[in-house]
Amino acid sequence: MVQKIKSKNFYLLFYLFIFSSLHSLKAEVHLDENTQQQDFKPSEVIHWSVMDATTFDDGYVLVDLYLKTDHDFSLYSDKISFFHESDFLFEGVIPPSGKDITDPISGEKVVVYEEGVFQILFSSLLSSKTENFQFNVKYLGCTNQICLFPYVESIKVNTYLSSLPLSGEKKQTFINSKVKEKESHLDEKNIKISNKNNISSSTQKNVESNPVVEVASSSLSTDEKLARLMKQEGLSFWWILLIVLLGGFLTNLTPCVYPMIPITMRILAKQSDKINQASCLYAFGIMVVYTGLGMIASLGGGMFGQIMANTWFNLLISIVMFSLAFSMIGFGNLSFFQNLGLKLSDGKTGLFGVFFMGAGAGFLAAPCTGPILAGLITYAMTLTSFLKITALFLSYSFGFSFPYIFLGHFSSRLNQINVSPSLQTGIKICFAAVMVALGLYYLKVPFYDSYQKLHNLWPNIVIFSILLSLSTLGLFYKINRLNNKGATLFLAVFVGLSFFSTQQWVGLNYKNQKLNWYTDEQKAFKYSKEKNLPILIDMWAEWCESCKTLDKTIFSNKEIVQELIDKKWVLLRFDLTVENDVNKEIQERYNVKGLPVLIIIPEGDKKTQIKIKGTISNVAFLEKIKNYSIQTAAKVH
Repeated sequence: MVQKIKSKNFYLLFYLFIFSSLHSLKAEVHLDENTQQQDFKPSEVIHWSVMDATTFDDGYVLVDLYLKTDHDFSLYSDKISFFHESDFLFEGVIPPSGKDITDPISGEKVVVYEEGVFQILFSSLLSSKTENFQFNVKYLGCTNQICLFPYVESIKVNTYLSSLPLSGEKKQTFINSKVKEKESHLDEKNIKISNKNNISSSTQKNVESNPVVEVASSSLSTDEKLARLMKQEGLSFWWILLIVLLGGFLTNLTPCVYPMIPITMRILAKQSDKINQASCLYAFGIMVVYTGLGMIASLGGGMFGQIMANTWFNLLISIVMFSLAFSMIGFGNLSFFQNLGLKLSDGKTGLFGVFFMGAGAGFLAAPCTGPILAGLITYAMTLTSFLKITALFLSYSFGFSFPYIFLGHFSSRLNQINVSPSLQTGIKICFAAVMVALGLYYLKVPFYDSYQKLHNLWPNIVIFSILLSLSTLGLFYKINRLNNKGATLFLAVFVGLSFFSTQQWVGLNYKNQKLNWYTDEQKAFKYSKEKNLPILIDMWAEWCESCKTLDKTIFSNKEIVQELIDKKWVLLRFDLTVENDVNKEIQERYNVKGLPVLIIIPEGDKKTQIKIKGTISNVAFLEKIKNYSIQTAAKVH
């Protein structure tokens, strides 16, 4: 009898000890397996069902997963994780509205989910699309009394194959959630360790991950920060339109657009009776051209690149630029477009003609703004809303054309200002030299073979052209021949050559000499197969300013260069500058519709491709190649 009483006291004390210890814990107490099996299995009280699933053309998979719980079970928000075992990366999740409760044990406020739709985004490491998709969800189901053991459930999905890419707006909504969940979903082993040590607080995760993000952001250049800003969640589309509007305004200060202003003012000054209407129509003509070009290029895929690669188009623009240079010096007084504008009479016909003059000026300046338009087109191609694409280019074109309304209003007064002849000559030479430099720039594509032969001669050409310009200026000044049109043209050509050659020389410094690029596709793939190494392909062109931006950023970044060298990446660069049958075949084979494009191919297998379209920040690119290097190493071992 005494023995039984002692035994009962022992069990009573034991349960009192267990109960008191619960007050120091959260309600995530796990019952032993026997007790759990006597109550519920996780799949009996936690139900997942797929409502919708889409595989997009750019490799993203978006899944709408519906949650329904029974018997008063709920899921703690910081105990849910989604992951794929091999070929897909978890990008983020948009959870349903949670329920705020007070944890029955800890007394803390927590968020739980009982019912709702989770929007989950994955990105493919392989370019091939698949209808059959499978991923895992790990969760912890609890009531106010018990918590089941952590459970991993496999979700099988049949996806709809879309021919469109995932919209940029949709991507933005997942960026912050990706940062929050990043560390806990890249490696399932790390999740198990964190669960054992009860490191589950979402606040702690944010504190640990935020400094990493700040350090990474500090390494970005100004243009990369702007590109990243446009893609971040929380940046309203209205802010993007404001940034684009400001960019359009600043375009007028670029060397190739600024010289057009005097021509414009002369045209508008002829409409003195209706100067305000003429200015608005001129600006409207520019807006129509830029909005139309931008929308056609963004909706037409590679049309913009095909135009820029066309030999005859570049030759035509080069001739126009040289003609403008001649006209500024005084040969022929005015170019064809200026003559057309000055011959416009007053009245309806004249105002109608001013509109077409604005459209013509827009076409002339469009190639000069190629890098800016290319950036907008790259961003616009991520949008699926026609209205947003229209608004984007309308905003840019309005910012670009608005100053002409202001200048037109004051054009008649500005024309009455007397400027000294020597200052006029200096301005003419500078503007004409800029036009000569632009004329030479657009000759690169028609005479690309000859241009490549000058690759190592640019430093000498810079020194020669600058010395020749200075000596010519000194000679003509001494013999008082600067007012002579022939002497002025001669000087403008040499100054323009110095501008152009300096720009080419500066561009050479951005090409990293440590990276060895293959130009022969067969040799690159053969070496990749022999050594089991991944391939990075750079689709590049001389006319593609965004391609050169990648040279200045990611391919000049020390960490990226070292990663590519250490992991022995095979680097292959296709030069698509000239439009010919060979380059067309390459574009069709790799399904490249516009530049820039980077392609990652695993171990020489052309069927699997990871495409990076447009510009990308150093941090994002480094993360991609590191993640892929880890997976490649795992396959090899």
